[in-house]
Amino acid sequence: MAMEEDLVARLVADAGVSAIVDEAVSWFERNRDDALPAVVLQKVSPGREYSHDGPDGLDGPRVQFDCLGRTMDEAAALKRAVLACMEQGATVGDTVFHIAFLEGENWISQGEQDGGEALFQLSLDFIFYHEET
Repeated sequence: MAMEEDLVARLVADAGVSAIVDEAVSWFERNRDDALPAVVLQKVSPGREYSHDGPDGLDGPRVQFDCLGRTMDEAAALKRAVLACMEQGATVGDTVFHIAFLEGENWISQGEQDGGEALFQLSLDFIFYHEET
């Protein structure tokens, strides 16, 4: 699970992203007690690449980045920070990340959460190739 851990580390270490979410980046779900804004990641497809000899070591998964905020502006600012981070190559931990390609963007209304706080979600689907060293 090196890529998954390294992707979280990459987002947390990015100055633009961390200025908005601090360390609130996680896979699969966000605890309602966690602070907002936050980024929640979900792998949509593995993007495993093959040759006739088997896996070629260069995977290009489709990963959904849910940018969550208390306001539309907060979610949009987080989207811009994530976009700027992911559209650059980087090596983090054991993973070489190539530039990401934004394949989808969708606003999702989450309405009011427990306690009456609004939650705005902007989902971004990225495809990015990476290699684990």
